Amino acid sequence: MENFEQEVTDLLHEKTPFLFLIDFLKSEKKVFTFEEAAANDIHFNVRGITNAPTLEHFHSGATLAELNPKPIPFAIYEKAFDTVKNEIRNGNSFLLNLTFP
Repeated sequence: MENFEQEVTDLLHEKTPFLFLIDFLKSEKKVFTFEEAAANDIHFNVRGITNAPTLEHFHSGATLAELNPKPIPFAIYEKAFDTVKNEIRNGNSFLLNLTFP
C-alpha cells in the first residue's frame, strides 16, 4: 500500500497522467502511466482521454469496452439514493454500489 500511495503521490506532483486499478478486496493495487498501461496491454478511451492505438494496431481477438454514460433524471437518482441511505441507517448494508442500467 505504501508503495502504491507513494507512486500516486509522485505522479500527482509530476503532473503525469496515470491510471490506477484496485481490486474489490483492496488487496491488489496497481498504478500505471498511460505508457506503462499500454505496454501492459491496458488500453482505454474515456471521453477522448486515451492511450489506445487505432483499431488496426490491436492484436486479433482483442475486445474493446466502450463507455457511454447516460445520465438519469435527478428525481430518479434522488429517490434511489434516499433508499440507500435509509437501508444503511437501518443496518441492512455496510457496502453497496448504486448503479443504473
